[in-house]
Amino acid sequence: MRRLALLLLLLAGTPAAAQETAFLPLLPTLPASTRALGLGGAFAIGSTDSDALFYNPAFGDRLRGASLGVQWAGSETTLYTLSAATDWWGGAVALGVLAVDYPTAAPFDSTVLALWAPGSTSERAALLGYSRKLLGVPLAITGRLLELRALGERNATAAVDFATGMQLGFVTLGLSVQNLGPGINVADRAYDLPLRATLNAGSVRAAPVGPIDLGAAAQLAWTRHGELVPAGGLELSYWPVNGRTFFLRAGGRRATAGAKPYTLGAGFSGDKLIIDYAWAPEDGGNMHRVGVRWR
Repeated sequence: MRRLALLLLLLAGTPAAAQETAFLPLLPTLPASTRALGLGGAFAIGSTDSDALFYNPAFGDRLRGASLGVQWAGSETTLYTLSAATDWWGGAVALGVLAVDYPTAAPFDSTVLALWAPGSTSERAALLGYSRKLLGVPLAITGRLLELRALGERNATAAVDFATGMQLGFVTLGLSVQNLGPGINVADRAYDLPLRATLNAGSVRAAPVGPIDLGAAAQLAWTRHGELVPAGGLELSYWPVNGRTFFLRAGGRRATAGAKPYTLGAGFSGDKLIIDYAWAPEDGGNMHRVGVRWR
């Protein structure tokens, strides 16, 4: 009973509309792309980033390379992400791993419920996705294996994602449904997975504006709490020398308790190597994220 009481403190400090039900694991709700975090959390749909596996990998014919990201908030809370993708069997296959460790409370995002319990909590996830066109329509399916270690227990569950998309002129649209699965048990209580449906939109290519190029991304997510979460951002790129490009990013997101409604990011591309940075301010501690992509 003591363990259960501690875990129920998940609900403390959250909006009244979200207090009826808690969802675990938290890992699928955390940012999984440095570039996306700089754009307010909106992923640039249709890009070649292998991190699309964590959002919408339906455009498999464009996925290439690998990505590594590290994100921290405070001195004891760290998130790691790794993804890679390549063409295979008429489409593309992508692999991904996520891991997060956090102490009593995780200041990653005030919209995310945090485990309030003695000691450290850890979560792990492994993803395998496959995408290809069927009758000209991009489709993708991704399997997730989720593990949670908390309150001296270790539990695991599996989930599946579905995604599709289309290109309309200079805009790419994507629709995905994530974390469809049976839930997970912690301290003799069952918790639903954080089901999420997301509509993404992004510019197919950057538009020239004087000496710079301008790209955009937008996202509207529906969560299992019944909330609509908008996000979006702009990306400015400047390449003074062919093969060397500098990026500046600014994003907006729905402001929640403790979170600021904006994020910032920057990057540099040298041939096939890209280095990204993102910053997201929070009252409880700013989030910093660094990523390296190979395309």
